[in-house]
Amino acid sequence: MNKVNTYTRLRETLQSRLEPRYMRTIAVFYWRSLLIVAFISLLGVLMWSFSELQTSRAILERLNEPPTNQIPIVTRKQIEDMAAKLTARQSAYTQLKNAPPSVSDPSQ
Repeated sequence: MNKVNTYTRLRETLQSRLEPRYMRTIAVFYWRSLLIVAFISLLGVLMWSFSELQTSRAILERLNEPPTNQIPIVTRKQIEDMAAKLTARQSAYTQLKNAPPSVSDPSQ
């Protein structure tokens, strides 16, 4: 019965909201509605941030685990081949630096 009276009073208050005697009721209802919305929003933000924190912690724990039987990315032979190529390029560069090729002047 009390809920029915509450809804009846609320309906009556909203229908005659310009009456001074209902202003306080509307203000209290509005303030409580704002508080409820703010509280629900705060709970939503807290739950979302907690889930993000748990996800971040899980990712960090997985990254900090030591690798098990990981295949080397680069083998010793590949490193030696790359070093030989770099040495060959360096010697070609020094040869060109010491004896630059002659290029004819195109303006003549």
